[in-house]
Amino acid sequence: MSCEAHINALFHPQTVAVIGASEKPGKIGHTVVANMIEAGFPGRIIPVNPKADEILGLPVVGDVADLPEDLDLAVVTIPVAAVLPAMETLAAKKLKSAIVITAGFKEVGGEGYYLEKRLAELCRENDIALIGPNCLGMISTPSKINASFAAGQPGEGKIAFFSQSGALCVAILDWALKENIGFSRFVSLGNKAVISESQMLAFLRQDQHTNVILGYIENVENGTAFLAEAARVTREKPVIMIKSGTTAAGAKAASSHTGAIAGSDQAYTAAFKKTGIIRAGDVETLFNLAQAFATQPLPEGPGLVLVTNSGGPGILAADACEKSSLSMARMSLTTVERLKEFLPPYASLYNPVDIIGDADAERYRKTLEAVLDDPQVHAALVLLSPTSSAHIEETAQAVIDNARQTSKPVFACFMGGVRVEPGRRMLLDAGIPCYAFPEPAIKSIESMYAYSLWKKTPEAHYPAIFGNADAAREVFDAVRGRGDLEVVEFQAQEVLRA
Repeated sequence: MSCEAHINALFHPQTVAVIGASEKPGKIGHTVVANMIEAGFPGRIIPVNPKADEILGLPVVGDVADLPEDLDLAVVTIPVAAVLPAMETLAAKKLKSAIVITAGFKEVGGEGYYLEKRLAELCRENDIALIGPNCLGMISTPSKINASFAAGQPGEGKIAFFSQSGALCVAILDWALKENIGFSRFVSLGNKAVISESQMLAFLRQDQHTNVILGYIENVENGTAFLAEAARVTREKPVIMIKSGTTAAGAKAASSHTGAIAGSDQAYTAAFKKTGIIRAGDVETLFNLAQAFATQPLPEGPGLVLVTNSGGPGILAADACEKSSLSMARMSLTTVERLKEFLPPYASLYNPVDIIGDADAERYRKTLEAVLDDPQVHAALVLLSPTSSAHIEETAQAVIDNARQTSKPVFACFMGGVRVEPGRRMLLDAGIPCYAFPEPAIKSIESMYAYSLWKKTPEAHYPAIFGNADAAREVFDAVRGRGDLEVVEFQAQEVLRA
């Protein structure tokens, strides 16, 4: 059995020990216990603290040596010097999985690097699935567990997210709470001593609770394993990632953050393209794509129709469409004649379909129904400007009703702020992506279309390349141990010879 075999115990534990649990609010050990209780974890929570008898109503164990055998999960929040001894004791008790929140390992270099190396070896030798160290923790909504010190409890959903950055986890969690978006798994990987993005992809590929996978990475530990697993999972589920450290300054920051060697951005771009990973250039795009892929079916073709109550936004959307890999759908004469039956004589019957500024909800409803019936239309974007005649909430309901009656993806762009917010909220709650401007909407639709093409592309097979991976790894280990950010010429030659 390997540590990966115990990853199920990590996400679906029955018994959880919090090593370093605290009575004091504000302490990480207190927050983790509180989050576990608030999440409604149905199993047993065991706080470990040598000075307390009870924490948040739970009986306390004074020492890790007194914990039961075959513990499913240990969440470790104690000082760095005490982590390895505690983990050695837990390993002897056949611990299945652990989350080491404590920092002070590889990311600080020097002794921290070797301490983390010993921790990883211990976990691998004893089949312990380890998240961290130097991480925020983990949330698994299907099993009602929040083993993190994050603020807020996400709802259950079909999106999984993993990240090397705990702070980014916090920001995304806060955004998700605001947008009422749920998660299946929410994981702060930290330094990735054992469980990395490759193991996460392998687990999430088979996870019935996950339909869309999001990731933030600063580096990849094992490129070969990552590429192989990414190529498998993207055939089944979309994988959307942000790769940071794309500049020299960003790479240096990544190294001090999690001890990551950022690597060539061009290499990552090529790897993502080769394996079908969708790359988000920024956090806003990641959010937009997550909503789109989680709520809408993939378009079966590039044909996009625009329905708008004003010319300007329609033109902006048409420009964005023409600059993308999408195309402005050419609707049939039958559809045009159908539109002519109820649209005003001065409306535009062709794409973009401009139903003019006095359009009410019923006009939107009939127009959207007609264009979605056209076989040349593969996706629809509904644009609304908050004119004095606009019935915003009624129009939102018309969009929702039409979206529920079609197998094609439907998107909305309600431009404005205060006036359109009630309609925007209705759309999002109904699972229809709604944007403030046309360009990000077009980008989301384009990404979904590109992914639909990827899924239809035959799998590529590449010849195996044999070499001495251990010898090459020793070179990189030595570089990381010194805290260097790059290899010099003679070290690169050693790697190539291997």
